[in-house]
Parts: sequence; structure tokens; C-alpha cells
Amino acid sequence: MTTIRIHRQHDLPPDELRRRLDHLAQALGQELELQHHWEGERLVFQRSGASGHIAVREGEIELELRLGLLLTPLQGHIRQALERRLDKELPPPGAV
Repeated sequence: MTTIRIHRQHDLPPDELRRRLDHLAQALGQELELQHHWEGERLVFQRSGASGHIAVREGEIELELRLGLLLTPLQGHIRQALERRLDKELPPPGAV
């Protein structure tokens, strides 16, 4: 099993951050066929052969996605899709 981990800093208010993460999850859901839901301060997502979450903390988020054996060869593509969406939805601190 392969794990993708991505950390991002942010300076967004909690409501705005949650709205942007919802938008991110919907876009990833279409692109990578992920289902998602909130469990407290964690946005949990899964699909056949993959599962993970985005943990929300003050000033940062941590994305972790575990890929099963069949999706491991697509790790680079999946990481790029995640990075691209995070870049779009979560600008660096001070950019908003």
C-alpha cells in the first residue's frame, strides 16, 4: 500500500476553508471517483482501492491518501491531480 501525504498552510477562516475543501472534494470526486463526507474536522474520502482524509487544523491542512496495489502505478497522476486542486482551492497564506 502506498500513501500520499501533502501538507498545506492557509490563513482562511474556518467557514471559508470548509467551503473550499467541499469544492475540492466535489472536483476530486468527479476526477478520481472519490466519495466524501465530513467526520468532525476531517474530510474523509474513499473509492475502490483508495481511502484517506484531509485533517483540518488552525493554519494548516494535512491530506493523506492510501492507495491499494492496483492504483499504486497511478500514484504520480493522482498526486498531480491532488496538488493541482489544492493549488486552485487553497492559495498560500497572505494571497487572499
